[in-house]
Amino acid sequence: QEFVETQARRVYDLLERMAEEQKQVKQGKRFEALYNVSRILGSSLTLQKVLDQVMDAVIQLTGAERGFLMLRDQDGGLQVKAARNLDQETLDGSQFQYSRTIANTVLDKQEAVVTTNAAEDPRFAGQAAIMGQSLRSIMATPLLARGDVIGVAYVDSRVTIDLFDEADLNALEALGGQAAIAIENARLFEQTDQQLAATVDQLTQLRRIDRQLNETLDPDNAMKVTLEWAAKLTNASHGYLGLLQGNTLMVPTVQQFGVADGAEAPSMLDEAYPQVAEVVETGKPVMDTVTVSGRQQSILVLPINRDQKVFGIVVLHKGDDAPFAADEVDVAGRVVNRAAVTIENAHLYAAVHAADRA
Repeated sequence: QEFVETQARRVYDLLERMAEEQKQVKQGKRFEALYNVSRILGSSLTLQKVLDQVMDAVIQLTGAERGFLMLRDQDGGLQVKAARNLDQETLDGSQFQYSRTIANTVLDKQEAVVTTNAAEDPRFAGQAAIMGQSLRSIMATPLLARGDVIGVAYVDSRVTIDLFDEADLNALEALGGQAAIAIENARLFEQTDQQLAATVDQLTQLRRIDRQLNETLDPDNAMKVTLEWAAKLTNASHGYLGLLQGNTLMVPTVQQFGVADGAEAPSMLDEAYPQVAEVVETGKPVMDTVTVSGRQQSILVLPINRDQKVFGIVVLHKGDDAPFAADEVDVAGRVVNRAAVTIENAHLYAAVHAADRA
């Protein structure tokens, strides 16, 4: 009996040493994974590449069967941006089946969650996703950048219970902190890059408009070019350009765009466009809605200014009641302002030319 007890103690001690060694190996892998991810994450500012790097690091760190990296969308919900399995193979949309309850809990409470057996955890047992997919070990942490939750890192296993513990959760939170900053930096860089590209494109368009305007001293052609470009750059369905008549508030239409041939041009101070009087008075653009053939349409009314004096009006229509975006108003204003000098000069040239003929 004493021999059996001695052997039992030896076996017990051996198992304890093996468990401790396994724990140390696992901890060593955690440190290695955290070191690797900190070294890799600063290497790219391409958003999808950063997301893929983070997803690979999460799988390597946790040894999870599956992992999902989700970012907050404009509606405040979560959208899967990267997904991997244990072999680091990308999961497709049909495999995006995870516990949305846990993911949303992490998102709303801004707190990490770990469960060793979700099917028996009173917090989550009975949830349709957990029962339907036989989810067992689950772990998730919020991605915090500059005090805001930008997403959730989520891992699970449908086979193994007790796969994750508090040490794993602490490691995932540490990784999540690094990952969130890298993701946010890449996202900001991408937005800045897109804005820069849009600005360059806008400047290119404005240079084209300048060239077209400078090629002519015909006032009708200058006004036609101005109206067409203002309409195109704002996605307007149609529009009108009118010039003030003397010192009166009469603004007869002299150019129209996107209007059927033979259609009668409206007087810009009739009941259809009471906004024109406000624009003439203030010299500032006005956005509003009007009813055309029983349908609501968004309109943008722009002044044509020269030396802080309004001498013309541009009215642009959207094909529906969708409002003009702020960038559309800005670019249309730039086009009209740049064209104002050309239009006035063309009129002066026409007047001088007419005087010479007389």
